[in-house]
Amino acid sequence: MRNYFIYFFITLVFLISCDRPQLVSQYREVIIEPDIDAPFLDGQDPHAFMKTKADMKQLAKDNPQMQALLDQSTAKVSLRWVVPEGWVEEAGSGMRQATFRSSNSNEKALEVSIISLSGAAGGIEANIIRWLGQINIPAPAKEDLQQFLDAQEEMLTTSKLKIKLLDLTYFQKNEASDVPSAIGAILETADKVVFVKMTGSKQTVQKSLNKFKILCQSLAL
Repeated sequence: MRNYFIYFFITLVFLISCDRPQLVSQYREVIIEPDIDAPFLDGQDPHAFMKTKADMKQLAKDNPQMQALLDQSTAKVSLRWVVPEGWVEEAGSGMRQATFRSSNSNEKALEVSIISLSGAAGGIEANIIRWLGQINIPAPAKEDLQQFLDAQEEMLTTSKLKIKLLDLTYFQKNEASDVPSAIGAILETADKVVFVKMTGSKQTVQKSLNKFKILCQSLAL
């Protein structure tokens, strides 16, 4: 009799469990997007982050990973230069070796920086596209970009190093004189790249072009 009750109880439990509705587990998938563009995460190219159009200085300020990448890529270069008349030099900080500003009160927005990076630093084309993005100019077609490069002046520094001028006002011929603009220069060596960049209004950078050239041509390693 005792065994009968045991079997009856087991059968009852089994039947009750069969009648219960099957529980469906629901999961909520949370995808955390990286704070920085995908090129920063490319482990194959140590300078892939240079391909972004964003301002690297601001990205470094906002994101520790970006700052680490910049610190690793910054080249320690014993670089010398001559400060053009009418410009004031400020001490370098972070990845900048130096910053220059105009002493002219009418050119307060003018800023010039010198940055040295190791390796190829993403390539000239990638950096041009990034600089264009910073002044709200869409990336040009490959053929147009090459035409721009072919039209740019190449100079020799006082120490016989080649430096290529990159006048981005080339893309702003029909723009107003007060739009943000930039003129850059790139000096490439076997293991490092030196970037010189002048920003300000279109009118200001065009007016300051000769002084910018003087700075670029004075660079010496």
